[in-house]
Amino acid sequence: MATKTPAPTQALVAALTRGQPLGASFAPWICPTGVMGSLAHMSLTETLQSMDFSKKTAIVEVYFDDLTGGVVHVHDGQIVRAEARAGADEYVGEQAFLELCRRAEGFFRIDYARIAVERNVQRPTTFVLLEALRVIDEARAASGELPPAPPSSEGAPVPDAGWPESPWDVPAAPVPDVLREPTGEFDIEVETAAVSIVAPHYPVELPVELQPADDQSAVLASLEEVGIGGAFISTGTTLSRGARVKLRINANTGKIVVDARVQHVLDATAAAQLRRHAGVGVVFEAPGQSSLRSLRALVEQLAQDPARQPKTRSDNKRERLAACVGEAEFLIAVGDIAGAQRVLEGADGIAPDDDAVRRRLMKVNEAIDAAHANALLERALRGDPAAVELARRATQLRPARDVFLRSMGVFARARAHDDIADVAEQLLELDPADEGALRMLLDAHMSLKRWSAALRNAEQLVRLAPNDAAVRDLLAEVKRHAQRGR
Repeated sequence: MATKTPAPTQALVAALTRGQPLGASFAPWICPTGVMGSLAHMSLTETLQSMDFSKKTAIVEVYFDDLTGGVVHVHDGQIVRAEARAGADEYVGEQAFLELCRRAEGFFRIDYARIAVERNVQRPTTFVLLEALRVIDEARAASGELPPAPPSSEGAPVPDAGWPESPWDVPAAPVPDVLREPTGEFDIEVETAAVSIVAPHYPVELPVELQPADDQSAVLASLEEVGIGGAFISTGTTLSRGARVKLRINANTGKIVVDARVQHVLDATAAAQLRRHAGVGVVFEAPGQSSLRSLRALVEQLAQDPARQPKTRSDNKRERLAACVGEAEFLIAVGDIAGAQRVLEGADGIAPDDDAVRRRLMKVNEAIDAAHANALLERALRGDPAAVELARRATQLRPARDVFLRSMGVFARARAHDDIADVAEQLLELDPADEGALRMLLDAHMSLKRWSAALRNAEQLVRLAPNDAAVRDLLAEVKRHAQRGR
């Protein structure tokens, strides 16, 4: 198995996967060159989908708690090689990738490097990911974790999708002291129970003993001393018990800042979403309900602050729209999507006459649409009786690559070939050279016995992959069917 860094010893892997503390002597090995994290927070398929979309080149190492795992080589977003081991069994190619995707517990490490390897995954990443999602869904349905989708949901009533539950939806607590400054920033102190690194998802014993009086900057400095600067910060192993961390909330930008490198304070659910959609970054998760209640109370106070009300009540339409957009941006930053939508309803009918406000408004609306589309797809993937219609609405609401790929899994399970063809065509509009989308379109047309369309797809596929013998054989098969149909 080719990797850039030396493979850890069996004893080290055993300690890591069992969650045993590590001494500072292991710091050189665990120093991340890119991203390290838990598969429970971000699955392998989500990781590779993100790399496909951003055309990244990297080596993704995967470790499970039974000392098995594997490695996936990605060149410019395309999976070129995969290897996996499970006990005495070893897998290569697509089968190896599928074996790695079946496991939901473990951790991954991404090294943004390129190594010359012999290719053993031939199909495009889009197609490989779709197959992996299908296998995962079938396994979950067989285990009873995910109810199987009905053969067809045509004509089924579609209930209101609703909005995702806000990560801040917790009982209110006494409002903390707020210090107002001319800059529009507010300082509060939030009591924390614990702080740890989540990067490799195992405890790390730091060489610096942190006292209760230490603040978050000391925690970050200590992490840097052992070479873990830039890792995700999360709750877990106690580094500082009962410390008081000062948070700075900028009501103009919507950012909640602990340090220049820390951009958001979120609970576990929201932090996982941030990692999934925003990629690499530093996240400090506020542990415990007390912290979340304090922040929730602060958000409510800011919304009711008389000093902020005049703008939203202004007779000047331009000022009122700008104020509503700013409030919506803040609410989106703290995860209150439904609140952001309600704020924008107050400015309904006001056309932006400023380019900057127009761009900000577009971003806010995109964030709201993305949240609504994700809510629809989550319900569809959980086996909602109206799964196909929900996935259709999601693609209409947010016609983006990530939504298309997730909806494709829903359509594939329901054998909705017309919808598969429609989504594949939209993927090809985004990228005419998307071989995976073209294969999906070809499969859909063959299933629907639309041989003329399938022949055009097969000929186009041969032009994209002229040296693929399997593609040429497929073209010959489609030609035979097309001739019989004439």
